[in-house]
Amino acid sequence: MNYSLRIFLSVLFISLFIYSCKEDDKPTKSNTQIIDIQSIVVDSDNNPIIGAEVQVFENDDLLSTDTTTEDGTIYFNEIEANIENLRLLLSHPFYQNLSIKYTEFKDLESIVLELDEDCCVKAKLVIKDKNDEPLKGATVQLRDDGMKTLKKGMSNEDGVVEFEGVCKGEFEFRISK
Repeated sequence: MNYSLRIFLSVLFISLFIYSCKEDDKPTKSNTQIIDIQSIVVDSDNNPIIGAEVQVFENDDLLSTDTTTEDGTIYFNEIEANIENLRLLLSHPFYQNLSIKYTEFKDLESIVLELDEDCCVKAKLVIKDKNDEPLKGATVQLRDDGMKTLKKGMSNEDGVVEFEGVCKGEFEFRISK
């Protein structure tokens, strides 16, 4: 073969190779869909769970992570996956971890986490004003040592706030009115 023909074939081969490896031309996964995932994470009494970590997996691949808001809501936007292989892993210091398939919870109004068996302590606080009178309607946040809100409550007419299912440990309470 002559020299110029070899160069032409080499350039053609390299060009075809580069074109076939462009990132935009990745093969698509079969049965892949783009979905939004939204739910509310609650305890067995239907109270929202604040600060639960929620991870989205397709098989063993972590796709996204989020934390529940003060009303227990999670939202994942435009998750691209095969929904048959999609699952959520939910974790919170006071509750049992839960792994659930997307197909099992997609039509539910909420996802329920059960209390961890070691978290059976009830924390009861009496909130009082500067005159030592019960303070009604005070918002109380139970926070871990990293300042992450784990539970939230409001004082009743006697100034009492109760948090059920609290694990033993050190916490900070943030009170606001």
